[in-house]
Amino acid sequence: MNDKCRVHPDRDVVWVSGELCGACENRLRSAQLRINRGLPITPTQGRTVHGMGRWPAAVRARFDEEELKRAEIDKPRTLARRLRGADAYGLRVSSRMTWQQIADRCGFSRDRDAIEAAQRYAELSDLCWPPRVRVTRQEQAYLLHGQGSSWHEAALALDYHSGSSARRAAQTHAKRHGLQWPPPNSEE
Repeated sequence: MNDKCRVHPDRDVVWVSGELCGACENRLRSAQLRINRGLPITPTQGRTVHGMGRWPAAVRARFDEEELKRAEIDKPRTLARRLRGADAYGLRVSSRMTWQQIADRCGFSRDRDAIEAAQRYAELSDLCWPPRVRVTRQEQAYLLHGQGSSWHEAALALDYHSGSSARRAAQTHAKRHGLQWPPPNSEE
């Protein structure tokens, strides 16, 4: 038996009787569960399934080789990732939100993931990096309400104490800059 993984030759075998690394064993187990639920397997799981060549007997004993090889492979979600990067970049440019707040709003697990997605989007779109943040909280309150958010929602998003304080801040911004009050597209 080889002491290196059949799929990843640079990794040591941890599943002794199957000639696979721990990551491959986990992918096969997850792929089998997805098939049992009627779902397609992920592209990474597909590379593991098809990258083993001839399956060892120990692997065939635990997993259904034919079913795994016939399984439909899900399409990669690069478009969704790019859109989340665009959202993260847009929020950073149009607001004073922290990267952690942006990560929470866009569904990233860490603030670093939001930063990397936004940076990738900026590079692909020929936008400046890091993004320039020039919008005050007062202006954000004005813009959010103009986009249909309630004053209470604007206050929560921008860390104001209440909806009325967000409204006063937006009104001050409108007066200072000669803008229409109430904001256009709002329901006041």
